[in-house]
Amino acid sequence: QNTNMSDPSKDTDAAEHAEAVPSTSTPSSYAPPPSYDAIPSCAWTRQLHLNFQPHREFSVSLWEGMRLAGLGYRMWRYSKRERASGRLPIMDPFKGVLPGPIMGVPLGGIGAGTIGRGWQGEFNKWQLQPGEVHVRAVNADQFSVFIQKVPSSSSSESGGGSSSHKSIDKVSTVLSARSPVQGPLCQWNWKMPAKSCKYHALYPRAWTEYEDIFPNVRITCKQITPVIPHNYRESSYPVAVFEWTIENNNSYEIDSSIMFTWQNGTGGPSDQHGGHVNMPFTMDLATDEHATTQSNENGECRLVGVTLKHDHVTRVKESNIPEGVKYDNHIKKPNGDVEFRDPMCFAVGAKQSRDTTVTSIPSWESSSMEHAIRLWKQFSNNGELSPSSFLHPSSSSSSHPSSGGGSGAAVHGDAAFRPGTKIAAAVANKVRVPAGEKRTLVFVLSWDVP
Repeated sequence: QNTNMSDPSKDTDAAEHAEAVPSTSTPSSYAPPPSYDAIPSCAWTRQLHLNFQPHREFSVSLWEGMRLAGLGYRMWRYSKRERASGRLPIMDPFKGVLPGPIMGVPLGGIGAGTIGRGWQGEFNKWQLQPGEVHVRAVNADQFSVFIQKVPSSSSSESGGGSSSHKSIDKVSTVLSARSPVQGPLCQWNWKMPAKSCKYHALYPRAWTEYEDIFPNVRITCKQITPVIPHNYRESSYPVAVFEWTIENNNSYEIDSSIMFTWQNGTGGPSDQHGGHVNMPFTMDLATDEHATTQSNENGECRLVGVTLKHDHVTRVKESNIPEGVKYDNHIKKPNGDVEFRDPMCFAVGAKQSRDTTVTSIPSWESSSMEHAIRLWKQFSNNGELSPSSFLHPSSSSSSHPSSGGGSGAAVHGDAAFRPGTKIAAAVANKVRVPAGEKRTLVFVLSWDVP
């Protein structure tokens, strides 16, 4: 052993020899590691219906407070000066972010910004720009599910289901335990059985299990953030992947669809300033299993989605900008304000395969009651979306080529909506699941904030 430890080449030879010769010293009780899809037993777990009291704020003793008084005064003066200049202070202990016990595993690679997703299903934290952290849930950013029993001439009862479930042939619901108090999206179905659903977290992944949405159907969402050992390039990507597994334990086929809706923005005032544009795209994916052009042309491996270009607006008093500082992408207002327009872009998409059907609505008004009702009615009807029914008088439509090395087919439906409205996109992925089998639907979320 000592000789091998001093000579790396002998270590390599020994490792190769160990792989070639079966070990005889392995105990009979040895259990192989869990599969990639298995939920780790050590994961942090919560049921989605639970609610917890806010965390207790940090406090100091009287003696500690006296010793820190000078530092506190300097920090207070600094934060006051920065806010008076129209800038956000990098450190402000007097206005800290207190989200409460709602956070889950965040999305995004290392140094790529963070979008937080709560353990009850909502997207609720935005840390995409240096020094800015916003905690607010955007009601339009949701996953929803549609499940329907496939009609059959020899239809039979579901195996193992309770009598209260036997009459259910179709259901659609938002997959979140937090429903909006008011607004157009209250028209959607937010009655998910949260008590039967569980969240599991072990960074950088998270799993959510959904039960009792439809008789004998189990849905699992695996949330993946690209934090990969010894891989710094992909580990810094601003992206997140959601793998949805639908398991049908009935004796009949079902049609199931997952819909991903996303608002153009982060839930702040800039969302309704106008000028934002949503554009559909289709991108061919070259992988090891589907690397041929023939398979891509048949829709074997394709990403279908929407790019959401956001015009992020920040206003600062021109008198508060230090002399000599050069700045671009700005508009000077008559009242002395300088309006900065920073580029921000999101993209949502679904992986289309030979067995799945991907449909999308590039632009719809998430602040419109009519659009919210129309979108949900479409999805809850058959799990598919029709973009032609969402052409809006305030939008401009044109044709553009598909992006990202795709097939070059034209796409349509771009829309820049008027100020005062919030726009969003929707992508649905539908699959038929045979009896006793399971299918996987893959969604992706990415962002770019230069």
